[in-house]
Amino acid sequence: MILGLWGCGEHPLFEENQDIENASWKMDQPKHFEFEVTDTVSVFNFFVNIRNGQEYPFSNIYLFVDMEDPHGEKSRDVIECKLANEHGEWLGSGVGTIKENRLLFATHQFRKYTANKENTYGVPGRYKIDISHGMRVDDLTGIYDIGLRISKKNPN
Repeated sequence: MILGLWGCGEHPLFEENQDIENASWKMDQPKHFEFEVTDTVSVFNFFVNIRNGQEYPFSNIYLFVDMEDPHGEKSRDVIECKLANEHGEWLGSGVGTIKENRLLFATHQFRKYTANKENTYGVPGRYKIDISHGMRVDDLTGIYDIGLRISKKNPN
């Protein structure tokens, strides 16, 4: 049902949400996602999906997003996701004690650029993404799910 509400008729290139066992996310246990890319022309939006409970002890979460392309080249994004406002009120949707957030963190085209930004070529194939938290505590409580969604950017 949750995915249906988030989908709103749009068909993403990829979407997967993974449970965090006992709502206790260890720093050394990244969530791993793999997906196939054939479209190297379109531009895609990358979102992180987060479900957190009221017991989550912070108003934000820092995430490391490590991506590996089909040729083994790696990159890292560090993102901050705000989960509560300055008054301590939880952001996101949901009834009760669990809130759901979908946060845009990147817009990306699956193309490779030369050093002089010329001669672009497509990089289709299997991509891998690992998401881990960077909150300076080993055992982060109150996070129930982490997900990744990749959808084609609306041209408007």
